[in-house]
Amino acid sequence: MATSESQSENQKVVPVEGATRTRKECLVSIGATAEFRELIKAVLSPEVIKTLAAHCYTKITLQTGLSDAYFRSIMPKDKNGLMAVEGSDMEILGFAMNPGGLHQEMRACQQDEGKQQGMVICHAGMSFLCF
Repeated sequence: MATSESQSENQKVVPVEGATRTRKECLVSIGATAEFRELIKAVLSPEVIKTLAAHCYTKITLQTGLSDAYFRSIMPKDKNGLMAVEGSDMEILGFAMNPGGLHQEMRACQQDEGKQQGMVICHAGMSFLCF
């Protein structure tokens, strides 16, 4: 599958039915003891989700900290009340904190067999872009 850098903005990548897509993940961390509603709202916006999908991302994981209830209240849902993004098969997960740290989530963003290099966006405004 070609990346969006080689496509015009009006072209869409249409997955072949039955084909396996390479996983590419984005972790957004606002910190376990912080609130950052603006970042959560921005990440869940259709523009950001479409942009990540255009760069072949398949999953967004948010560490929501003290804003977990806010995340759940604005997370797009389908008609059955399940977390979903209309017109996208992007997987979106959120959790308040992980007492064991974020090692597993950060490793999921690293290139490995069957996975492309992803991206980590930190709550301090730093981002590690690894397209």
